[in-house]
Amino acid sequence: MGDAKACNFVGAMYATGTRGVKVDQTQAFNFFLKACNGGYATGCANLANQYYGGLGVTMDRSRAVQLYQRSCDLGAVTACMDLGVIYRDGKGVQTKNPAYAAQLFQRACDLSAAACASIASMYELGVGVVKDVARAISLYQRSCRATPSESAEDVQKIWSRASCNVLTRLK
Repeated sequence: MGDAKACNFVGAMYATGTRGVKVDQTQAFNFFLKACNGGYATGCANLANQYYGGLGVTMDRSRAVQLYQRSCDLGAVTACMDLGVIYRDGKGVQTKNPAYAAQLFQRACDLSAAACASIASMYELGVGVVKDVARAISLYQRSCRATPSESAEDVQKIWSRASCNVLTRLK
């Protein structure tokens, strides 16, 4: 797994141009492919992003969806979230599937409390699930109270803060 994680790290440097590395989406794609083939969940999520956006590879949303699913199954919170958005909005799949989106958002919530905001909004609005504002508030509270670890991704901190803002609106 260490090699796969290292490949993902190098791929991220190429994708973002950090640490003095020139942005090269083709190189990023190649390193994310190695990371995913090595079973690294985040590497698969990053590879899915490349396919979804046509970065360093021909855009292939169907392949992206497959990779997001694999990554989510391997435990990558962001992949579960991204795939949930795809199914909720119907972008990259043949038809919208809000019920499946809710399942994916619940999986993300189970993996990281900060990610509970998305399933909370589904309950708040009654999209893909039976409307349940009390449950939505409980999930927003869980997300708001989440204390991401130092290694947590910045996006999880954003989800947590957003939940705190929604709770203020719902009071």
